[in-house]
Amino acid sequence: MNKNVARITQLVTAVDGETPEFLGAVCPPTFETTVFKYRDFEMVEAVSMGKIHPYGYARTSGTPTGDALNRLLAAMENGESALTLASGSAAIFTAMISCLKAGDHVIMDRNAYGRALGFLKNEFARFGVTHTLVTMKNTDEVEAAIRPETALIYMESPNSWMFEVQDIRAITALARKHGIRTIIDNTYSTPVYQNPIDMGVDVVLHSATKYLGGHSATIAGVIVSTRDFISHLAPVEAKLPAHEASKLLLNLRTLPLRMERHYENAKKVSAFLEKHSKVQQVFYPGSPNHPQRALIEQQMYGASGTLSFVLDCDREGTRRFFNALRTVNIGGTWGTYECTIQTTDTTPDFVMNTEYTTLLPHQCRLSVGLESADEILEDLDQALSRI
Repeated sequence: MNKNVARITQLVTAVDGETPEFLGAVCPPTFETTVFKYRDFEMVEAVSMGKIHPYGYARTSGTPTGDALNRLLAAMENGESALTLASGSAAIFTAMISCLKAGDHVIMDRNAYGRALGFLKNEFARFGVTHTLVTMKNTDEVEAAIRPETALIYMESPNSWMFEVQDIRAITALARKHGIRTIIDNTYSTPVYQNPIDMGVDVVLHSATKYLGGHSATIAGVIVSTRDFISHLAPVEAKLPAHEASKLLLNLRTLPLRMERHYENAKKVSAFLEKHSKVQQVFYPGSPNHPQRALIEQQMYGASGTLSFVLDCDREGTRRFFNALRTVNIGGTWGTYECTIQTTDTTPDFVMNTEYTTLLPHQCRLSVGLESADEILEDLDQALSRI
């Protein structure tokens, strides 16, 4: 167990047991209420004057359940404060709109999550925000893209199809030199395997729907940053409801254990695929053969459980491979307890629109789950034999 796994384990097993309103409950209670009553006129007056800040209307003030979750997530990421929202996309949009104004310029990794790019292309572009896509594993490309109006550098390291790693320390140093804010999507690594704030990143995002939730049962997003940034976020007010916050608190208690199992299984799957005659190439940060191995070891504690590989076949071969799978589920998400897989062959825009991505034909993204590694390997082997 690495030291960070031990740190996260300690945090998730000591969630606010001493918080007065939790009455010593080991499992924080769920405050499913929209309104908290004020004691009297004087209390309302004190609140309106900013003298006290009790819970009031849950949409704006939140709930004790949500606050317990936020405190835990901030501590896990070594940040000062956090906010959980109704989805990862809501977290991305809220963080970005809080950093940008008309006329600003954004630099983004070309293989970052498509919804983040979509916000720039569709929503922010209507208000005069421009952007430049770069292959962000090359820090020189980032530096060359900087303009006087650049206000934000948006990273995703590793990115979630090509699994390229960006030099986080170098990019954040470059950003500070030019007075540019940095955001990173840390969904893939989770706080167990990477802590970007320690490397100078200003804002960390998560789709908690993935590994943080981990059970295909919770949709949520997370923003972690300084107290000042979180307190001045744009009032999108898409806070995570208390019921979902409670589920996420419970799921986080097993995060270190789950991540270690995902990692161990994925290493075995990666090694198997790298040697298979029906596989052309494997992309996995946990592989000793990853071309950025030295950088990975400098800034990550492990490599999570999702990888991609390119089949040595045509589109019909991909169809036969997918239809032969039995243990591995065909599904569009990743980062949960069950194995899921998807392919660029069912979404041709991924490989045709080369301005935005470098994805390949017959590329499959496999989220390695918590099943027996032997069972996963047997299923992949028999399905690959159908190509």
